[in-house]
Amino acid sequence: MDEHKHKKESEGLFWLEKLCEFALKERLSDEATIAHSSQLELLGKVFTKTAEDDTPTEVPDYLCCRITLDIFRDPVITPSGVTYERAVSQ
Repeated sequence: MDEHKHKKESEGLFWLEKLCEFALKERLSDEATIAHSSQLELLGKVFTKTAEDDTPTEVPDYLCCRITLDIFRDPVITPSGVTYERAVSQ
């Protein structure tokens, strides 16, 4: 996933979480909000977990093409022992 798309999805999740919290607080009285604070806390945990799962991880250099810098999809090894993406080597 490219960085721009990831950033856009992260922002979308952030605002969705805020809208959910706002909707719950609007519908409930102060007393009910206190009683349902565990639901709000759970909602926060769900969005936090979603954000963690969506966070890009570091990819080791040996899994990436030296030319394209992308993760190998169809790697080939040259006679000199260097690995490249097949589309780049042809």
